[in-house]
Amino acid sequence: MAWPLSQDYNEAIQTPQSNFADPDLKRGEAVCNALGIPMPYSGNFADVYQVRCPDGKSWAVKCFTRQAIGLRERYAEISKHLQQAKLPFTVDFTYLEQGIRVAGTWYPVLKMQWVEGLTLNQFVGQYLQKPAMLETLFKIWGRMAKCLRDAEVAHCDLQHGNVLLAPAASANTLALKLIDYDGMWVPALAGRKSGEVGHASYQHPQRLREETYSLEVDRFPVLLIATALRALKVNENGLWEKYDNGDNLLFKETDLLAPTKSPLFLNLIRSSDARTAALADHLLNALRGGLESTPLLDEALSDRLKPAATPSRPVPVVSPPATNDPTLAVHAAPVAAPMAPIAPAAAAAVPPTANELFDFSEPASAPGTSMSQPKRARAKQRVGVPVWAWAGAIALLVAGLAAMATAYFAVYSGSVSEARPVVPTTPPDSKPKPEFGSPPNKDKNAPADNPPEPNLPDLIQALNSDDATAKTAGDAIRAANLDSKQVEQLGDALRKGNAKVRLRVMTLLQPLGPAAAPAVPGIIDMLAGDPGEARQKAIALLAEMGPAARNAGGTLDKLLDDDNFAVRLDAAMALAAIKGSDGEEAVPVLIEALRIVQLDDKEQAAQRDRAVEALGRVGDPAVDPLLDALEDGFRGGPLASAKGRINARARVAAVQALVAMGKAANTPKVKQSLAELQRTDPSDDVRNAASEALMQILTSGG
Repeated sequence: MAWPLSQDYNEAIQTPQSNFADPDLKRGEAVCNALGIPMPYSGNFADVYQVRCPDGKSWAVKCFTRQAIGLRERYAEISKHLQQAKLPFTVDFTYLEQGIRVAGTWYPVLKMQWVEGLTLNQFVGQYLQKPAMLETLFKIWGRMAKCLRDAEVAHCDLQHGNVLLAPAASANTLALKLIDYDGMWVPALAGRKSGEVGHASYQHPQRLREETYSLEVDRFPVLLIATALRALKVNENGLWEKYDNGDNLLFKETDLLAPTKSPLFLNLIRSSDARTAALADHLLNALRGGLESTPLLDEALSDRLKPAATPSRPVPVVSPPATNDPTLAVHAAPVAAPMAPIAPAAAAAVPPTANELFDFSEPASAPGTSMSQPKRARAKQRVGVPVWAWAGAIALLVAGLAAMATAYFAVYSGSVSEARPVVPTTPPDSKPKPEFGSPPNKDKNAPADNPPEPNLPDLIQALNSDDATAKTAGDAIRAANLDSKQVEQLGDALRKGNAKVRLRVMTLLQPLGPAAAPAVPGIIDMLAGDPGEARQKAIALLAEMGPAARNAGGTLDKLLDDDNFAVRLDAAMALAAIKGSDGEEAVPVLIEALRIVQLDDKEQAAQRDRAVEALGRVGDPAVDPLLDALEDGFRGGPLASAKGRINARARVAAVQALVAMGKAANTPKVKQSLAELQRTDPSDDVRNAASEALMQILTSGG
């Protein structure tokens, strides 16, 4: 069977009366964006649509976009087992063989109730300052994991996006739901392949390598999530701020592949909270061993770490905000019909029954205690300094002042020697001779309003002296009101001076911006031969000059082939600033910069953002290459993998670059490409970026 594409489903779902067989869905209407286009939530091999009905109910409809072997049999076995297990945190669903009609052919769908709620990481981020809430969630997580295993069920993709906290039927409570059962294991499916390996930031690397599919798969993610929840309850050293990237719960795939090199694991093992450290140690041992060596969570919690003595009287509870709080409607995800909730964790080890309540009421602190960590007072130490040290310091200070005075007079003497600074020979009571180029003071009684004009060649020569002398010379050059001829002299120094002088001259030219244009010929000559820091400053200055540096275009073109990508990128950005829409040659390097490998690297992210701006300046010549990158170059890899996330972020950056072009992107081809991304891209971030871009382009006129 050839499965429909996302755009095929988009067209079919807009006429539900004729294309659905289910009575509920026939009366419904797909939720659309501002442009009237249905908004699917795309996964690995299916798109999920929200369908609203006149009676106020909403349904999640999962439409399959590629072949899944034994689809009907798999869902039939999962449904049968879950109905028998009656787990309160799972989702009831209906597999409809005659689900949706596309181009005259019927295709199966899954139908389930749609409920608004928070994903696990959203909930944790929202209640990070309420450790008692996270402690309750930690306990519930442990009980949920035990219920799941006792029922001989493995979810096989436990991760933040598949754990939903939704309002429960009882007031002031939230229900925990597990969603997305595409890869679920039940005994009837033993011995088969699932085709799913789960989110790489939660799964044991062995599972990813061997595509393990068994009851044991959940051992590792259950322990990982419990470790993260416990650690975030304490949140030492700002763990959330350091390690949250929006698509994880502290841990990343790199932490699991190389735990001994992971700063996160080091933080957890050294935690002052004994339970956090112990759970992290269990995770490390599991990574050293195989997947099945991972302890069950209840075993890990009972291992040498007994909880503090429970008070004989019940701990008072404080209710959290009412469930109509708008913050609970941050995330929409398909979940089952209202479940029978479960009660909060208790001291007894008796498994919960289906009619108990997952209560998220927040316990208050015990009398006389505080939820915050006590602060350890730091004693101030007085450090004595010996008399000989003070004397030495004073002597050094006097010597330093004398050296500075010598350098100052040497710079202005008109005869500077690198080996031996010239000291003034004029007697103290005589009048100094005017410097070269300084206007004569006709009235001997009138004060000099302006300082003497510096002798620029001598000051440039002084830049090759020691640091103190060079600094004094540099300060004098900065203070002078240089004309274009003198700026040209500084440019000549770039040709003649050594590496030290070139760097110091470039440091002086940079603040001038476009006024440094007379130095461009010297800058061009220097670019061809100086691979050091001066070249980097020179390229940045040329970019700031913009069109005034157009003569440097040929030299910058050559730097686009440099072995160092940083040099190529700087040259490309300078060309975009100088040549604008004529800077087509810079486009390949700028597009390459949109795809960064380390998503949490601030320096790489800043380079990517600068590349987006530069592509916006180039405009029309960059449109087709960006569309090619969106369709092909920035593709590949499931979202759960590092490659998939890197490519998804690159697609977002490419969309942003199109928006930065303004009217140049207001073409039918661009709008069609963005609409396709909005409908079919597997990444929520890309779909959202495409939707926003379409709105900006459509409303900008042009």
